[in-house]
Amino acid sequence: MQAPFIIILFLLFNVCLYGQRQKQTTQAGIGIVYDFQSNGIAPEFRTQIPVYNQFFVTPRIVYFLPFNAIHELYAGFDVSYHYPAYRKFIFYNFIGAYFNYWFNYAKFNSKVARQTSISIEGGAAMEINIGNVTPYLEGRYNSKWREGLIVFGVKIKMKRKNGLNRAVSCPNFH
Repeated sequence: MQAPFIIILFLLFNVCLYGQRQKQTTQAGIGIVYDFQSNGIAPEFRTQIPVYNQFFVTPRIVYFLPFNAIHELYAGFDVSYHYPAYRKFIFYNFIGAYFNYWFNYAKFNSKVARQTSISIEGGAAMEINIGNVTPYLEGRYNSKWREGLIVFGVKIKMKRKNGLNRAVSCPNFH
């Protein structure tokens, strides 16, 4: 029942925040997540949305496939602050909240294991701006499971058509 709620939130962020007028552009990305604790590998999908100046909201979905020891789905979002660029490099910090659906939790003998949970992740990252393509590398820490993760991926800048990215002047009323 909670999984559809998270998916609705993910879509809400994409629809509502995509229309914001910003100097930055929205980026869609795909990456690979490696979990050091479980040695799991997962694909991730994200949309990085500018909110205000150097602040971004990044909805993400991560799916650890059944061939991993832990089969789970993460869905949530990060809030990040991007520091000014140094040449083509941009560094940023983030913190996020995630809904976790653990498919094979019953296989583990743990009092903490539940099929669903909420966890907080934070970390630091670096990205390289290469035109419309932005490779990124993130170091993440999951506070609930006390595990480190690393993410490598690529984001692509989304170009808006039909003038949706242009500022609209409001008429002056005197």
